[in-house]
Amino acid sequence: MLYALPLTIILVFMPLAAAAQFPTLIADTVQVSSDGTTVTAKGNVEILTDETRLRAEGIVFDREADELTVIGPLSVVDEDGSLIVGESAELTTDLREGIIRGVRILLDENTQTAAVEMYRVGGRYRQLYKAIASSCNVCEERPTPLWSISARRVIHDQARKQLYFHNARFEIAGIPILYIHRLRMPDPTLDRATGFLIPKLRTSTNLASGVKMPYFITAGDHADLLLTPYLSSRTNTLEGRLRRELSFGSLQVQGALTDDRLRPQDIRSYLFANGRFFLPRDFRLNLDLAMVSDHAYLWTYDYSDADRLNSGIEITRSRRDEHVSTSLAMFENVLGSTNRIGIDDKVYQGNADYLRRLWPTAIGGEVRLSFDAELTKGPLDSNDSGKGRSYRSGIKADWLRNWTLARGLITTARAQLAADSQIYRLDGLPREAYSRLIPSTALELRWPHLGVTDGGATNILEPAMQIAWTDSEPRRTGIGFAEFDEGNLLSLSRFSEFDVYERDWRAAIGFGWTHLALDGSEYSVTAGRLFRRSGEDYFFQGSGLASKSSDWLLSARAKRNRLTFSTRSLLDDRAKFSRFE
Repeated sequence: MLYALPLTIILVFMPLAAAAQFPTLIADTVQVSSDGTTVTAKGNVEILTDETRLRAEGIVFDREADELTVIGPLSVVDEDGSLIVGESAELTTDLREGIIRGVRILLDENTQTAAVEMYRVGGRYRQLYKAIASSCNVCEERPTPLWSISARRVIHDQARKQLYFHNARFEIAGIPILYIHRLRMPDPTLDRATGFLIPKLRTSTNLASGVKMPYFITAGDHADLLLTPYLSSRTNTLEGRLRRELSFGSLQVQGALTDDRLRPQDIRSYLFANGRFFLPRDFRLNLDLAMVSDHAYLWTYDYSDADRLNSGIEITRSRRDEHVSTSLAMFENVLGSTNRIGIDDKVYQGNADYLRRLWPTAIGGEVRLSFDAELTKGPLDSNDSGKGRSYRSGIKADWLRNWTLARGLITTARAQLAADSQIYRLDGLPREAYSRLIPSTALELRWPHLGVTDGGATNILEPAMQIAWTDSEPRRTGIGFAEFDEGNLLSLSRFSEFDVYERDWRAAIGFGWTHLALDGSEYSVTAGRLFRRSGEDYFFQGSGLASKSSDWLLSARAKRNRLTFSTRSLLDDRAKFSRFE
C-alpha cells in the first residue's frame, strides 16, 4: 500500500544517521511504500546536502540498495560551483557516487563539457566517456564550436583541479588538427598549476621564425617560476621569471641567457629585479636592478624599449603631514645621444627629500616646509659636452590660504621663499659654486557655479585666473623640463625640477566645465592660457611656453562605464597644433 502526501514536504532520510551528511528531500508529492523500503517523489524535486543540490522531475529511493534513481531532466550544482545537467541518473543518497547519462558540465561559467555518460567516484573524480570540451559558446544557431577537444575518456580530478584526456583530438571548426594520446589541463577554477602554457610563435628579421615554449612551475602558494625556451635557426635562448610574495613585501626577478648568431662569440644576457618591502614605522624599501650584456640585446629580443636602465635603492615614508625619502641610483643610457656623452657613460645620483605640512593658527592657512639635496656624478645635463660632479641642496617655505568671499568667489593667496645652492665641476674645468634666494607670490581667483538639471545631473562651471611673480635667475647647469597641462595651469612653475623657477610677472586665465550624470558618467573640458611680461628663453621650442603669450591649452575628458577618452592639445594663435595627444 502506498501513501500519497500532497504539497511540498521536507523529509530527512533517517537511515543515513551513520553517514557524514543528512540529505533533505523537497517535492510536490512523496509516496512511501507500505514496507518503507521505497520512496517515490514527483514534481519540483530537490535533494540538498551540505555541498550539493540536485533538481529533477522525480526520484525513486531504494532504501535497501541505498540508491537514488533520478528521472530527468536533472541538474546538479556541485560543491565547486560547477553546473551538471543530464537526462537520467543513478546515484547514492549523498550524491557522491553513481552515473549520469546524457551529461553536460559547465565549469566556472566558462568551459563546457558534454559526454554520453559520467561516473562520479568518491565525490572526487568525474569520469566522462565519449566527451567533447570547449570554452566557446554553443547554441542551436552555432552548434559547432570554434575550437574543441574530443576524447574517448576524460577524468576530472576535483581535488587537484586537473582534467586528463585519453585519446584526445584537437579540432578547429569541427576539423581535426592534432591527435594527442594523453593530455593534461587545469580546470578553469584553478588559478595556478605547474605545466606548459600556450606556445608562442615569433618572427623577427634578425632572429628568423622561432617558437617559445613557456613552462610554469608553482612553488607553494606564494612563489612561482616561469621558464621559457626560445628556439629558432638563429638563437638558443632561455628566459626566466621568478616571483615571490613575502609577509613583508614582494620580489620579482626576470632575465635571459642567449647564444645566437648575431654575436656568436658572446653569451648575451639581461637581468631585471625589483623588490618592494615594508619596514617598521611605516617606512618602505624599494630595490631595482637592471643589467644587460649589450644594449642592442633588449630591443632585438623585445625585452624592453626603455631609453635608459635604472638601478637603485630607496627608503621612503609618506604620512598625512610628512614625506621623507632617500635614495641612491645609477642611470645607464641605452639608446645613446647626439652629443659627446658616450653610450657607455653612467650617471650616479643620490637624493634626500623631506616635506612637512603645518597649520599655524597665528596666520592661518597651511605652511609647507621642504628640503631637497642631490649629489650627481656623470653627465650633468643632456646639453653638456662633458662629465663632472654636482652637489645641490635647497629649502622652501610655502604658505597658502583660502578665503570664500561674497557670491562664492574663492580667493587663494600664496607666498614662497626658496633658497638653493650648487657646487659643480665639469672635467677639465675649474669648480663653480653659486647660491640663490628666490621669493615668489601669487594671487588666485576661482568662481565655481553649480547647477542641477531636471534629470538630476550636476554641471559645474569654473572660471579662474592667477597673477604670480618670482624673482629668480636661471639655473647655471642648463634648462629644465617644462610641461604645460591642465594640472599646472595655476601653478607657480611649470618645471618639474626642484630648483628651476619661472621668472618675473605672469598671469594665467582658465575655464573649466564638468558634467556629472546620475549613472556615473563624467564629462569635462578645460581651456587656459599664460601671459608674461617678458619672454622666456629657457623654455624649449614645442613646449608652448616659449613666447610672452603661451599657446592655448585645450583638454577634454569623457568617462562612461569602464571606457575613458581623454585628449590634450596646445594651439597657437593661428590655430595650429604645437602638441597633441
